[in-house]
Amino acid sequence: MCRWPLLMRIVSEIGERYLAGMHLAGRYAYAGREWVVDRIRQIIGGEVTKCS
Repeated sequence: MCRWPLLMRIVSEIGERYLAGMHLAGRYAYAGREWVVDRIRQIIGGEVTKCS
């Protein structure tokens, strides 16, 4: 996709919709990461540890 960068005000309908879409995309990406980590863990028989 070849487009010029676009600036918009965050406090506008389109800005708020854009931020909501980016938030949703981040949640989707994180969910995908969790699935991949769990699948790899199952394959190699490992355990997931949480860092504090």
